[in-house]
Order: sequence, then structure tokens, then C-alpha cells
Amino acid sequence: MVEIYFRKTLARPGDEKSYKLASHIQNLLGKAAEHASTKASKLVLSFTIANLVLNSAEFKENHIRIVNSFSTWFVNAATLYAKAQVAASAANRLKFQNPSYYQALCKENIEMLYFLIESQTSEIIY
Repeated sequence: MVEIYFRKTLARPGDEKSYKLASHIQNLLGKAAEHASTKASKLVLSFTIANLVLNSAEFKENHIRIVNSFSTWFVNAATLYAKAQVAASAANRLKFQNPSYYQALCKENIEMLYFLIESQTSEIIY
């Protein structure tokens, strides 16, 4: 039924146009299927490796603790980086909005702390 509908619908523009449209649709579907299968393959591979590691006899509780501590360290490092990025962005905004105030803060080496008061002073400065 679907094939008959599309044949009838695509026959209106002409056989050549309908063939080009059908090949284009097949090409797009092929690319989407390839992308989905590649992503699924990677996910399955990573899940399989994780299961093998966790279920192996040599992977003891100590190893799990070590992995957990490293993951905690990574999350803490990422959080610290995010805070530094927020501070740098606030200082950069101040640098372009009010250069004289930015220079005054730089002389005191506290321009990176501006993000702490930015929300309160932004109405005055900007």
C-alpha cells in the first residue's frame, strides 16, 4: 500500500525526478543508519568492556575504590575548571564594559573575584 502511494505520488513530477528523489532519500537513510549503527557499536563495545572488567576475578573491591577516587578527583577538577571559567568570563566582560574599573581590580590582583559581585554591580556598571 505504501509503495503504491509513493509510486502514484512520485509519478506526478516525472520518472527522472522521482528516481532522483528516491535515490536521495535512500542515500540519506543509509547515512543515518550508518551513523546509528556506528554509535550503537561503540556503546555496545564500551558496555562489554566495562562488564568484563567488573566481572573479572582480578578486579577486586580495592580496584573499584581506586576507580571511584579517580572519578571523584575528575569531577572535582572539572568543577574547579568550571568555576575558573565563570570567573574568567566575568572578568572579560568587565574588561570590555568598564576598562578603568578592570584595571583598578588588576592592580589589586582581584579581577578574577569580580564574578562574586557581578550580579549586584552589573546594573550600575553596564
